[in-house]
Amino acid sequence: MEIDILDFIEQCRHLAKQALGKHADYGQAILSVARGVRDDESDVVQSGIESMLSFHEQDMHEDNVVDQIMSVQATAHVILARALGYSPTLTSPFIPENLVEASLSTIDL
Repeated sequence: MEIDILDFIEQCRHLAKQALGKHADYGQAILSVARGVRDDESDVVQSGIESMLSFHEQDMHEDNVVDQIMSVQATAHVILARALGYSPTLTSPFIPENLVEASLSTIDL
């Protein structure tokens, strides 16, 4: 039995959105990045990461120190995108470039 992983993720995202409301937007952004990688469309990869940043800025918590410093999800996806050969052109105080560069030297995909 063959399963299309992106269809499965889409179904999970739909169920999560029903259960979690706006927090499921992260799932949509992750799905967008995955589709961009699958279809080799760098603009879709970038759009997904931009969506993560947008949601992060809307959903930051003042009592969460990490939220104030970085978007963990967007940073991780920038690292993965660059490791896969994409060059997202994002400038954000929530994506620490020094962490991205340091992480790239340790990833072997």
